[in-house]
Amino acid sequence: MKRIAPLLTLLPALALAPAKAGAPPDLTGAGYTQRIGARLPLDIVLQDETGHGVKLAETLDRRPVVLLLGYFRCRKLCSVLRAETLEALLASGLSAERDYRFVVVSVDPSETSADAAAAKARDIENFPAAGASSGWRYLTAGNSEIAQLSRTVGFDYAFNAEQKTILHPIGRVLLDREGVVSGYLFGFGLDAATIREAIERARDRKTTRASPASLFCFDYDPETGRYSVAVLRLLRLLSVAGVLVFAGTLYKVLRRSLA
Repeated sequence: MKRIAPLLTLLPALALAPAKAGAPPDLTGAGYTQRIGARLPLDIVLQDETGHGVKLAETLDRRPVVLLLGYFRCRKLCSVLRAETLEALLASGLSAERDYRFVVVSVDPSETSADAAAAKARDIENFPAAGASSGWRYLTAGNSEIAQLSRTVGFDYAFNAEQKTILHPIGRVLLDREGVVSGYLFGFGLDAATIREAIERARDRKTTRASPASLFCFDYDPETGRYSVAVLRLLRLLSVAGVLVFAGTLYKVLRRSLA
């Protein structure tokens, strides 16, 4: 039953988030631009989940890295993305102590180390893995550091001040042990074999360019004048096969939760 907690985040993700009718926000430029070969700014200082300042290089620890950008208080798809990624990592047979690092960075400068610590504690409880305490890093940062990191990996997002919501793309960035971008994994339907192969390719400094994706953590519905989450856009735009993949992902996590 422990792993049912991440699934509760799906409930708000399947409902409309109320907002005032009007013109949609300007989403120009939002999305991922694949910057294969870009080197991360390893000297920037972020705050870890304990509140200590750490250089980005320290969090990577010369291991292949699965990097997620989003924010910890997000009630839409950020938690779902983390849950699916951790589910795949658990099933991959790879060790958080030896084989990879899992790094989550908030792009909301108002979030604190307490937010990061709470998210990490929930994830470790729901997806217990040897070495997770040291191998999974949950980080916050200031505007300058967020901008540098986001720009380097091609993560373009928009902040809606009225709704206090961040529109951002959904995906994972793979880094080699030197902090160089080696690939991307977009969308849902991630399995153990895919994440294992991506990490092994990053370890061997091989690059992989993913198919373009346009899945965001929230979207605007001009028909209703409301902001709706990416799931609703997914249902409109994807093929039936794509929807079944997403549904299969949720079923898989639920089945493990009830096991």
